[in-house]
Amino acid sequence: MSKIAVFDKLKAMLGRRKSANAAAKNSPESYEFYNVLSPHSPYNVAESYRRLYANITYLPIESKCRKIAISSALSGEGKTTVSVNLAITLAQNLNAAKVLLIDTDLRKPGVELMLSKDFQPHGLAEFLSGEDEEPNIVTSSVAGLSVLYAGAFSETPTRLISSERMAELFRYCEERFDYIILDTPAFEIGSEALLLKNHINGYVLVAKSKNSDVDSLGKTVDSLRVLNAPIFGMVLTGAQIKRQKKRRFIFRRR
Repeated sequence: MSKIAVFDKLKAMLGRRKSANAAAKNSPESYEFYNVLSPHSPYNVAESYRRLYANITYLPIESKCRKIAISSALSGEGKTTVSVNLAITLAQNLNAAKVLLIDTDLRKPGVELMLSKDFQPHGLAEFLSGEDEEPNIVTSSVAGLSVLYAGAFSETPTRLISSERMAELFRYCEERFDYIILDTPAFEIGSEALLLKNHINGYVLVAKSKNSDVDSLGKTVDSLRVLNAPIFGMVLTGAQIKRQKKRRFIFRRR
């Protein structure tokens, strides 16, 4: 299947999913469908992200622009949800701070499904491949938050992420933003998260209650330690509180 055919297939998939939920676009529940924080989110969910935000702001990072990658050992553990909502919470709580969320998952991007009502044909992939001279960073509906979506499906994500253009991207963004949050592919899918090590300050790993595999999580931690990559902590998603069915997020520093 050609790259154009794959791109068209992905576009059609996105269109079908959005069409299925078009009726809810203007309702308070529209964001909750994708677990995106909104004024209507349950208090305990919003508070969990505020606690995560507080932990992030107190990390011992000296860089003017703080760059944090969010990843997980396995797919489906909530890393994209954590990435999006952490970026939103940072933008909402840091006075005059500029936050950039980058979707570096060129294999199975998810940020656009959560945040964009319109299909974004250009993003990270187009900049890294040289098709776009400058990154197509768009302003979100959240004040202070900008987003660089993944762009078109890529058959060579590892090559793109490890290219010199990625280093150029960080130099470009560091001059313009205070925080850069990167949603990366799960470690079971590819090595892109590891390839970002020299560009970022550290990693936050996401694990899902009653779902994460201890061995896979251990291998992920070992892979990062071999490279002397800082692990700032872990976020546990899907934890149930007694007598309460709402989702809870727990952050633990390592």
